[in-house]
Amino acid sequence: RRYVEDLKVEAKGLSGRERARVLYTVARTLNDRMGELVESISVLEQALDAHPESSLVLAELTRLYPLVGKLEQLASCYRSQLSFATDPRQKAALHHRIGQLYEEELRDDSRAEAAYRSALAEDPENRPTIQSLAVFFQRRGRWDELVQLHLDEAGKTESPLRKALAFHRGAEILESQHSDARAAELYGRALSTLPSFVPSLNALEKLLERTGDHDGLVKLLAERAGREENPKLMVGLLERVARIQEEKLGDKEGAISRYREIQDIDPTSRMAVSALVRLTRELDRWKDHVQWLGREAELSDDDQHVVYVLLGIGEIQENRLGDEEAAIETYRRLMGVDPFYAPAIRNLGRLYHRRAMWNDLIGLHRQELDTTTEPAEKSLLHYKVGRIFEDRLKDLDEASSSYKAAVMENPQNFDANWALYRIYMKREDWLSIIDIL
Repeated sequence: RRYVEDLKVEAKGLSGRERARVLYTVARTLNDRMGELVESISVLEQALDAHPESSLVLAELTRLYPLVGKLEQLASCYRSQLSFATDPRQKAALHHRIGQLYEEELRDDSRAEAAYRSALAEDPENRPTIQSLAVFFQRRGRWDELVQLHLDEAGKTESPLRKALAFHRGAEILESQHSDARAAELYGRALSTLPSFVPSLNALEKLLERTGDHDGLVKLLAERAGREENPKLMVGLLERVARIQEEKLGDKEGAISRYREIQDIDPTSRMAVSALVRLTRELDRWKDHVQWLGREAELSDDDQHVVYVLLGIGEIQENRLGDEEAAIETYRRLMGVDPFYAPAIRNLGRLYHRRAMWNDLIGLHRQELDTTTEPAEKSLLHYKVGRIFEDRLKDLDEASSSYKAAVMENPQNFDANWALYRIYMKREDWLSIIDIL
């Protein structure tokens, strides 16, 4: 105590900076050594009167004032520190502390807001202040000002990430207040700043889907697919675009274009091929339909399905496109998979006959002979071959051989017997006529 009293006496004979220095020592001794908090603060206040710019005294007072609830005096200390601060960031930090003090302790909203705004005037990108003012507006339901705060931040920052974040936060607030159009605009501005900004991509996607803005959703997903480097993710996005175009917008041509893009990325995509088969059929685009049916057959590992698909291709080529040569090639390809498939044999036989491809038709019937075991059926096929030789190729020897084979398989085949009789009569082969009578 005597040491303290001696220092006080010494201080009386001093002024300005020296007086403040001695009184600071007295105050620290009273608080640190003697536990005299109140008296220590009183001495520090005297020191501050002697030298208002003493950083040591101000720092100590800002530490001790909260302990005794002298909050207005604490705010005054911060303002004193502001008077000789030169760094904008330091000034912003002091204004921020003043704002927190008035908001949280002194419950003075107007002075708190003023302090926060002063902080941003010194340092527009001061994150702690932006966060505090954002919470301040949010607690009071001042949504327009909160959105503007984020827009101001976006306008002042040079960082693309911070700019995108600011736009995104503003959009989230607008969406929560059911201002969907403005929210979509700000999500879009975030993406214009940082196209791959996932939070805004996801949020805008959900917003557009919820509000039924399918054109906007198609544009967003297509742009996202264009930036995607992972082929699987790209395919997934393009598939969603195609489905929306087809199911929501009725744009089947657009959907076809998307599925073709998927095929370019992944030529083995059965999903895309199946969709292209269906859509080209619905639009009567038969040439394209045949192309994608062919691709479907190439991708299939089920022979029965391949046969079914090839039959469909051949019938479209024949009946829709009028391309009989292509249809013939398709039916031949089908029979390479299943030589016994009756519809293909029937269609191929009809085309051979229509195009007078008699040798091919004969070969087809002989191929059928190799696959049938019923005598009556074999007899009929031999008879058909004989008629081609007789009527079309004018080869009576081959015709006769075929008719004989027909009779051997089925002696009751009246048509084959009559055909032989007719040939024998032309040749005046009486002995052979006797044999068949």
